[in-house]
Amino acid sequence: MSLTTYAEVRPWAKAIKHQVLTRRMPPWGAVKGFGAFRNDRSLSLPEIALISSWVEGGAPEGDREFATPFHAHDGDEAERQAGRMRVRGAHVLKRPILAAGVSVGASVRVPWLQVSAHRPDGSVEHLLWLREPRPPGMLDYWFLRPLALPAGTRLVCQPGSAQVDVRFADEQAVSGRPGGQPLPAE
Repeated sequence: MSLTTYAEVRPWAKAIKHQVLTRRMPPWGAVKGFGAFRNDRSLSLPEIALISSWVEGGAPEGDREFATPFHAHDGDEAERQAGRMRVRGAHVLKRPILAAGVSVGASVRVPWLQVSAHRPDGSVEHLLWLREPRPPGMLDYWFLRPLALPAGTRLVCQPGSAQVDVRFADEQAVSGRPGGQPLPAE
């Protein structure tokens, strides 16, 4: 259903409040605090409190003069050009990469999914934790900042039956493979 105008939203105000309080709306799927994403569409606690207060206050229409236009994240050229490295279970990097995000295929049907990077120095970078149900159409999770992962880093996807593509920047410089083709398992 469309929720881009006040007229479309107002009849659903109480249902929206419930969905926002249970974090089902807006659909995102990634667990807060486990990775930081620039296309994160989840709400902060102050935003959740604001929506709840708005509904409890009778859901009045705001001043149209202060309305911001609706915007959807379309991605940028760097996202479209990012290379892909297929990961199932554990995978050790033979060369360094600049990780830009994680793509989860629509066919991945597991109750939860975690992706982490275990660097050779012993540090661990938590990349993504998804809980089910994953929002439909939400397949790409782009990091707030690219992550430099050195050779020897072990990428771990759990459960081991799940498969993701770790997306990386400057794909040609890293692998010499054109066009974002998935890298074979090393």
